[in-house]
Amino acid sequence: MLLLLAIFALTGAFASENEGTLVFHLFGYQGPLPVWAPTVIGVAAAAALLVVAIGSASLGSRLREIRNHREIAGHRRLIDELLAENARLREAVAARRTGAALQPFVYGAGRVGQPEPWADR
Repeated sequence: MLLLLAIFALTGAFASENEGTLVFHLFGYQGPLPVWAPTVIGVAAAAALLVVAIGSASLGSRLREIRNHREIAGHRRLIDELLAENARLREAVAARRTGAALQPFVYGAGRVGQPEPWADR
């Protein structure tokens, strides 16, 4: 931003030092313009393009950030499901070791992404 302000200051100094006029021709049109007019138009166009480029880069960065947050949230949900499954399996193994489990242990029952064994009955 400071560089852009410095370029504007130099353009203003150029415009104040060159007070003459020239006849410019563009697409069949002609007219007298100050000598500094093309420089000012070029600097203004470059500044506008710079602002558009910065804005689009900022928007792209924000959209990537939103996408990454959604992906991270999905991974966190999966981790929570896996931790719950791990805790359930630890309880089943502990119950099996103590002999307190009277119902048969079904490997994979309630696993993430797996159907429950009783769901098809």
